[in-house]
Amino acid sequence: MSEAGESLPDLNLVLADADRRLTRLVPMPPINFRFQWQGIPFAARVVMTDDGATRLRLVGDLGPIPYSAEDARRRDRLLSLIRWHAAARPCRFAVGQRQYLNLLGDADVATPLTGTAIIAAATQLLLQARSHLDLAAEQRLN
Repeated sequence: MSEAGESLPDLNLVLADADRRLTRLVPMPPINFRFQWQGIPFAARVVMTDDGATRLRLVGDLGPIPYSAEDARRRDRLLSLIRWHAAARPCRFAVGQRQYLNLLGDADVATPLTGTAIIAAATQLLLQARSHLDLAAEQRLN
């Protein structure tokens, strides 16, 4: 009893009632976010496809491709990354606007949709492309 003679509510009942009324925060696509990995800026988007699948699409900006007159050898090596992709791979390289080399990725996101599932999908994409990202980084530094 409190000093005013009132009984205090049972804390377990209060917590149980609060839990019943709690609205769970569930991520809802589309979700956009940006991050940096190994010095490469990435933009990512989680979308719901027409068939109901949840997909993660990301684009990494690996920087400009030098003109042939600037460094033909380095240009050829960076452009060779574009030929790397195969139909079964979820990542590929492409030349974007302004002659920048980009890594494009597309992967399923596990359900139920959570922050952990999104991070896991992004990590899996990046690890699959890691050796080729390392090659691109070497060429950017030379």
